[in-house]
Amino acid sequence: MHSATGTDYDWGRTTILMLLDASRRSSIKHASQIHFNSDGDSIRFTVYLTHHVTIAMSASELLRQSMQNLRVQPEVKSSLPPLVPLKRPSRPHPLQFSYPPRHHRTQFYGFWINEQWLIELGKNIQDPEDRVRPPKERDFWFRGFSHICWAVRIDPLTVELCLQPSQDGAPPEYVDAEGEVFVLSVCSDNEEDEPVIPFQEQVDYLANILGRQPRWWVSVWPEC
Repeated sequence: MHSATGTDYDWGRTTILMLLDASRRSSIKHASQIHFNSDGDSIRFTVYLTHHVTIAMSASELLRQSMQNLRVQPEVKSSLPPLVPLKRPSRPHPLQFSYPPRHHRTQFYGFWINEQWLIELGKNIQDPEDRVRPPKERDFWFRGFSHICWAVRIDPLTVELCLQPSQDGAPPEYVDAEGEVFVLSVCSDNEEDEPVIPFQEQVDYLANILGRQPRWWVSVWPEC
């Protein structure tokens, strides 16, 4: 018999709570001890409550309960269709653009981006563990960003925090109180980035799915 205490105890309790239904979960959330008993092929989880009530479940019971819980987890639906990856042409064209005047901050070439759009895009990406551990918005954000990186194949494609320009910037609802906006950047005016300037077809692909043209944006961060 092994008594799970400290960090192991927290992990064991969380795991069991995740597998149990709501009624049992609420009754054992203040458990003081969890013991794991192994006897041949039989495994039992025994939870000792602070008020001296004991719940014991066999491995088969836990498995059956967990499968029931998995079935009731709602599947997240996206309001956006998944992206169709760009078919790279055999002879891609160089990007047609010019550098802006030098600035004491880095300048990024790209598109203002709505974070909720990335989140909705990320909901198209399902993970087997989602039905056990429902993803949060930040998980969908990263999935959406990864999805668009995979589709357009610009390396590196980045999301930058930039200053809202005086003209032709993002709509006011996507600008925060500090006058800052998120930008999906395909390159910068930093000379070190010149070797990774994308092709025209890649930028056109982004312009098509986002419904707007790229422009230069000034970073909120001064150059190092």
